[in-house]
Amino acid sequence: EGMKNGIRAKVSSWKRVGANTIPHAAKATGIYLNSMLAVMEAIRAGYDEAILLTDDGFIADGSGENVFVVKDGTIMTPPLSTSILPGITRATLIEIAQELGYAVEERNLIRTDLYLADEVFMTGTAAEVTPIRSVDDQEIGPPGEITLKLQETYLDTVRGGNERWSHWLEYATIASPAPAQAGARLRRAGCRWPGRTSASGRRSSCSTCCAPGASRSGRRSSGSRSSWPSASAPP
Repeated sequence: EGMKNGIRAKVSSWKRVGANTIPHAAKATGIYLNSMLAVMEAIRAGYDEAILLTDDGFIADGSGENVFVVKDGTIMTPPLSTSILPGITRATLIEIAQELGYAVEERNLIRTDLYLADEVFMTGTAAEVTPIRSVDDQEIGPPGEITLKLQETYLDTVRGGNERWSHWLEYATIASPAPAQAGARLRRAGCRWPGRTSASGRRSSCSTCCAPGASRSGRRSSGSRSSWPSASAPP
């Protein structure tokens, strides 16, 4: 829903912890308390996400996302000096946007830049590319053209559908379960004959409870040749 229609954000009363207090590049566990306080405040107030400012009043980031602002065709995002995490998704979107021909600037942004923006979106591992449709009840509008283009390109890339950035992907090989593991799953499911293996090494079907028309009790359903009488069969 949020990816499609955008989310509602609130500028938090909690400030982003300064870089000289805790190094954000370390992604230390304690920093998450700062983010949790902000997002809980936003949710209690009826919003979806929080945006934190620095002590100097510049936009930092969301509780777990980086922030991007689009104005007059230019994409802007806070610099690392605002105590933000140098997100991998942030760097990915900057590179994608530049290769698509958009101008991208890392610069200090103030609260008013959010209110007057043509488009605002967040990026992150979980957020991916999430549009923001309003900030502090100041309506920005539905997801804009640039946001949608970047969102489409990013999702297409991470799902393996775009050869242009395929060098970013690492494919995982999922091995088939060993016969012992398959048998264990059947035992948990209630199979009475798990792990039966033929001479070729293939596990044969259980004719008692796994075969078509069989039940866990060992009785076949009506219409089979089982000696059990069917409840629906005539006397």
